[in-house]
Amino acid sequence: AAYMISKGFAVTPTDGTAAIAAIAQDKLQIPVSVMRFDEIDSIAAFDAVIAFAALLHVPVEDLSGILHKISTALQPGGWHIATFKGAGMDTESRDIAGRYYNYPTAQVLEAIYRKAGPWNLMEIDSYIGGGHFGKQGPWHAITVQKPLT
Repeated sequence: AAYMISKGFAVTPTDGTAAIAAIAQDKLQIPVSVMRFDEIDSIAAFDAVIAFAALLHVPVEDLSGILHKISTALQPGGWHIATFKGAGMDTESRDIAGRYYNYPTAQVLEAIYRKAGPWNLMEIDSYIGGGHFGKQGPWHAITVQKPLT
């Protein structure tokens, strides 16, 4: 959010936990709402919804519904970008700190997004990136665009 603000974008930052939202608000010097993705109820309000390393904590069975809410919150032609850890298999588990991860394969991720669509464009980039505890591992970045009509 800080980077986007520095580039002149109007940002509506949120976080699902009050403690992190408070830290972000102190850093950004603008209000940061406490809101989980399943609580989004906006209609055509945003040009983009960005979820870096956030939706990877949503149980797989709930992702389609949340993605539908994100699509509803986007203006026509709006963009959604998200990143997910990809363990190279379609699985769900918790890390050593007890945090839930959904670990979709690129194929499963595409199927989930298609079910929640429609989207004009869908691009999935798979790459090796960093994570907690200094471990490198597979990631997927997905970019989708809501249709204009």
